[in-house]
Amino acid sequence: GELIEKRYSAAVIPLLERGSKVISPHDIKKVQRQANLLGANMDENVLHSFPQYYKVDDVNTALNPLGLYGRKIEINALLLLVNNTLLRNIVKAVNHAGYDVSNIFYASLSSAEASLSEYHRRQGCVLIDAGSMMSDILIFKDGQLKHVVNIPLGGEHVTSSIAGRLGLNFDLAEEIKKSYAFAISAEIPNDEEILIRREDGYVPIKKEIIAQAIEPTISRFVDVIIEAIKNSGLYDEIRAGIIMTGGSSQLRNLPELIYRRTGVKAYLAEEPLYCVVKGTGIALKHLDNYKKSIISKR
Repeated sequence: GELIEKRYSAAVIPLLERGSKVISPHDIKKVQRQANLLGANMDENVLHSFPQYYKVDDVNTALNPLGLYGRKIEINALLLLVNNTLLRNIVKAVNHAGYDVSNIFYASLSSAEASLSEYHRRQGCVLIDAGSMMSDILIFKDGQLKHVVNIPLGGEHVTSSIAGRLGLNFDLAEEIKKSYAFAISAEIPNDEEILIRREDGYVPIKKEIIAQAIEPTISRFVDVIIEAIKNSGLYDEIRAGIIMTGGSSQLRNLPELIYRRTGVKAYLAEEPLYCVVKGTGIALKHLDNYKKSIISKR
């Protein structure tokens, strides 16, 4: 997420000097290319371009202007960009490992492709891709990506909160987080304890203390989610809920906490039938011919 730049870009092209014409696919592609050129710096590459809306003759606003009459067409697009030098270095590293690169995708967008249905995208939804150091928030509506926010919060920050509060090393704190951490401390019985191994033996620790240790970090995380949805202008149009994916989304009660704070239904993404090369954002969908083998290998 931290490698990606997000930027809105607009462009307008004439269709005819006099009169009007039917807008063709060629016209749409041309104005899209113009928006990409105007929105990207010389040292940037456009990974993805998402049309937000089109305007025909400054009057008609449309999500798809194909077939309309007009003298000029305007586009407003959301661009996801990456530094050219960084991109070339990534490709070179993969080439040195003995592989060719056929295409490059924004990792969280690949997660969205694997986790969201067309219904989610049309009705309005939020995808939270919770990683170790970064988390990405993608907001969809009318079938298009509308808003992207990258936040420097993830699972390792939660682990660090446990390690600092309990005076543990990072690896032990990570194990405790995976096994015993809860996002909502009020739901943990006060007398529930776990035993933590220290140099001088085992020490009992209340589960409630673990939840209290991570509460500030989780609270900041949810605050950013709320702010991102409000800033998108789509808060009241998220009808398909908040879908969570990524390893850090597995924290117990986290979707429920987000639902309580936002008022929007939140749940974990169902495990899709796809392959992911970990850490690359490469997703292969619709592997109908390999369903049985994939399921058996799981």
